[in-house]
Amino acid sequence: MEEIIKQFCGVSELVELYTDKNNTDSYEVGYVVAYSDNMFMVHSFHPRGVDDGFFVQRIEDLYCVSYGTQYCEKIFKLIAHQAETAKQPMLEGFQTSGNMMYDVLNECMYNQQIVYVVLYNEYEVFGRVKNVNLNTFEIEIVKGDGTFDGFTILRWEDVRVVSVDGVLENERTYLVER
Repeated sequence: MEEIIKQFCGVSELVELYTDKNNTDSYEVGYVVAYSDNMFMVHSFHPRGVDDGFFVQRIEDLYCVSYGTQYCEKIFKLIAHQAETAKQPMLEGFQTSGNMMYDVLNECMYNQQIVYVVLYNEYEVFGRVKNVNLNTFEIEIVKGDGTFDGFTILRWEDVRVVSVDGVLENERTYLVER
């Protein structure tokens, strides 16, 4: 799959990315914007063509990539329709030093951006990145109403997906700031 990710990185071809073998109806649609030895980053779009931020995931979790589908064409048209009101994506032009998740989480910590993290055991957490180390990172948990609910420390090896600057993350960022 690494060669396929390289093929689509930096080109304006929407792809469908399947990473959950237990739920084959679940996939992301977007542009591959970066990759490293074992990870890739996608600029993701909601089924209505709305910018849904970025996610970083391990290449080994990717089991299917589709492109040129009618669904991709539909999303492409909806993205064009949304372009007039869209904001500048937070990670546009992002460059990694090699450890993509580490670099993304450091950027989010610096910008106090809410992230959404999913672990392999399906545990999910929204929050602000407070500390990033070589083996772990710390999240200040943010509930759906924008209130803080303590801290959690997560190990890199347990992380399946990190999502940044999406609809839900931006909603919680807005609620925290108010």
